[in-house]
Formats: sequence, structure tokens, C-alpha cells
Amino acid sequence: MRYLLIFLLFCLSFKKDEAPKIDIELKPYVKEFLREAEHWRIPTDHYACIKKIAFVDEIPRHEKDSIVGQYDPVDEVIYIKNAYKDPRYVRLVVFHELGHAVFNLNHVKSKLSIMNPYLKYEFIEVYYNEWDYLVQDMYLDALRLENYRRLNENK
Repeated sequence: MRYLLIFLLFCLSFKKDEAPKIDIELKPYVKEFLREAEHWRIPTDHYACIKKIAFVDEIPRHEKDSIVGQYDPVDEVIYIKNAYKDPRYVRLVVFHELGHAVFNLNHVKSKLSIMNPYLKYEFIEVYYNEWDYLVQDMYLDALRLENYRRLNENK
């Protein structure tokens, strides 16, 4: 917990005057993610630490072809593999990686979730049909995590 607070303070002390560089095709999904966070009143302080959100041909430092997105906290970059052009799938992967980068959410393996590590394209219809529920579930998880952090800060 202490290290997370130190990281956040360090990050915010170098807060950029400009937003992260975002590939134009990804901007609508990032804006949607931030609008949802505002709607749920969840802080997005970590967003200021992201330097770039970009489509790439290959995910750096990854040999698995199955990896379609990654948040690299060292480089402060979100990579989205441009092999899939279906906007529903791109939105899903962007939300997933921003969930890691902005809310510090972990993977959820026990249920259908935006934060599930196995975001297979074959299931895009299921994700699309359940999108409103999945977004609500993700932001409630982020809200619970934020409330937990606040409670522990006050101890």
C-alpha cells in the first residue's frame, strides 16, 4: 500500500501538462472509459501517468501471439495489437488495459469480466451483448478497490 502511494505521488509530481499520446482510432474508447469513470465518480489520477496508448504490430517483450494488449507500467504505455479491427473487440481490450493502468485492477478469472485475462475474439458477441453489465461490474470493482484504499489510508 505504501509503495502504491509513493508511486502515485511520484507520478503526480511529474504530471504532464498534456494528455497521453493516443492513436486516433483508440481515442473514442479512451474517452468512453474516462466518461464512465466520471459517471461512477472514480478517481482517474493514474491516467496522468500514461505516456502513450498505441496500436502495435507486436506487443513488446512478449512472444505469445495470444496477447492482444498490455499495460507496461515501466514505460507507462498501453499497447493494443492491431491485428483485430472489430471496434467491439478493440473497445474491450482498451477498457481492460485501462483497468490495469488507471484503476490498478487485477485479472478476474472466475467470471465473465472485462478484466478476464482470456479475452478471446471468439466470444466477442457475448461480451458485446453483456457490455452494460460488464462495464458496471468493472467500475464497481474499481469503486470497491478505491474505497478499500481510502479506508486503509485513514488507519
